[in-house]
Amino acid sequence: MAKNKVLRKAPPGPMISPSPPALAPWWMTFPLLLVALAVPNLVFSGLSWFDTLHLMKWVVTAVPVALCWVVAGSRVAWYGADRLNFRWDAFGLAWFFMLLYFALQPLWVPITSGPTLVKEWFFLATMLGVYLLALNTDPGRWRRDLRWILLGAALNGAINVGFAELQMRDLVTPDLFFILHTPGFYIGNTGYQNMMGLWMFVGAYGMCWCFLTGAFRREDGSHPFFWWVALGLLAVDVYGLAASTSRSAFLAFLVGLLTLGVAFWAQAEDRRRVLKRVLIFTGAFFLAYGVAMMGVRGADVFFYKFGDMVVNYKGIGGRSAIWATSWTMIRQHPEGVGLGHYKWHYLDAQREMFRDFPENEFQFTNWAHNEYLQWFAEGGIVGGAILSLMVLWWLWRFCRALGRRQKLSPPAVWACGFVTSYFFAMVWDRPLHRIEDAVWLALALGLSAREILLPSEEDRGTLGRMPLVGRFLGGFAAVAALGGLCFLGDGMVGDKILARSLRASNAQEYKRLLEKAQDHYMVHLDAERQLAILLIRAGESSQDGDLLLEGLNRLTQYFYRESTAEDLMTLLQWADRLHSREMIDRFTAYLQPGSYQVVPAPGASAPPPMSAESVEP
Repeated sequence: MAKNKVLRKAPPGPMISPSPPALAPWWMTFPLLLVALAVPNLVFSGLSWFDTLHLMKWVVTAVPVALCWVVAGSRVAWYGADRLNFRWDAFGLAWFFMLLYFALQPLWVPITSGPTLVKEWFFLATMLGVYLLALNTDPGRWRRDLRWILLGAALNGAINVGFAELQMRDLVTPDLFFILHTPGFYIGNTGYQNMMGLWMFVGAYGMCWCFLTGAFRREDGSHPFFWWVALGLLAVDVYGLAASTSRSAFLAFLVGLLTLGVAFWAQAEDRRRVLKRVLIFTGAFFLAYGVAMMGVRGADVFFYKFGDMVVNYKGIGGRSAIWATSWTMIRQHPEGVGLGHYKWHYLDAQREMFRDFPENEFQFTNWAHNEYLQWFAEGGIVGGAILSLMVLWWLWRFCRALGRRQKLSPPAVWACGFVTSYFFAMVWDRPLHRIEDAVWLALALGLSAREILLPSEEDRGTLGRMPLVGRFLGGFAAVAALGGLCFLGDGMVGDKILARSLRASNAQEYKRLLEKAQDHYMVHLDAERQLAILLIRAGESSQDGDLLLEGLNRLTQYFYRESTAEDLMTLLQWADRLHSREMIDRFTAYLQPGSYQVVPAPGASAPPPMSAESVEP
């Protein structure tokens, strides 16, 4: 009987572990990020919208990021942070706790404008989304594809230069509906002069990095055509930077170039060669900038601004009164006035500031022109301290990396120079309060965090690997992204209704549309204001005192929610027309002391039915 053969299993071969699934497919993430980063400064809403400037910038920036996180957050919640190698580092967690802090702020701060708080909260959430996408994307993809995003930004900047040249020459005709009609202002579609300069810095700085790192060399698989395109875009963006006459953008660019040079020099083997290359490149920039200034119409304005900073140094470029008002607001509200509510408390703080500095002139601004002051004003001591510690922590880690001559990847070098420049610009400007510019800071922070903020190679694989916490954060991100899309979509519907109301053929249709717009949360306060103005105009035209008083009451209530100089002047004009001493005393208290005098006209008297003494605060 033959023996049964024993079948032995062959020894197992080496196990090949499958690569972890991506946080979000790069074929989807890259084009969406390209749109969110490179397109927004080229678009604006237009006259068919109530918000004619900013709304479409929000849409083009926030919607692509939200779509990325609907997918990425769902995958984290489904697969788990372990399988996706999802990192949510300490810097990102600090940002998340800041979002949580601002979400809970209404518990101890009286919020007057809920839509403002919600909009600003989603603004910060969008920044966090870009940061985490940059942090959790394969570094190899950024080494290969960052140059195309930077090229897109530089192209955007060059097109804006063309728009701005047309604006300066008042050549924007109705046929050019896609260009802001702002004759005499060199702003392109960015909306503001300093923001134009800041965007020129983004484009030009990105091209400088491309040339210093050889991003468009032939051996990198690039056609020489792109090298010449990048050189041309750099020249146009440098010209635009000069033409914008923005001092803060020019200084930020110099800080960026200096940081790039130091970063390359610190980690180079042949430091003399790198230093020579950086000096030649910097000299070429100053030569190009000087040539650009020779052809710029506003070159004399640029030099006048710098001269004024030296001669009138106490004015800090016109910011001294704004900063004094900001400090007053911080002293008045150490707990903060609420996220996004700086502008709604400016007049109150300025009224108090006049007691200490009566020589300052009355003005109104939505921004502190110093992000750190505005953060302390809105977030209080706690919110401001969190931001300050995050900034100081990042700077310390960057300086530590330079001191240790840590080898940084080219994208990380770009990011470090960019973040340093933005932190500097935040002293003078408001890059954190323009979503189309703020997302660039988030991208740079994410690209630098992987190499200078994560403490060690081991921790890179362990941070964020708490299964339940990781799944919760992923699910939270997906739900927040969906909520933001719903909030923005509902607001767009309301904004369209408001725009339609302005073109209504009669008062009844106007009022009906305004009441309909009030059902949409993002714009319901704007609808209330327009309804108050409608009642005032109707009461004035029909000589109906009761209707006029109702409109003034509504506008006064709106003023105490969202105080602006425009509504203050409207209320003061009506107080003067109605000879209401109570209204005059109440609203002139916001003005510079001694700047308003009540001079009764000969024989003037207040009409009894129009006395307005009953206007409610």
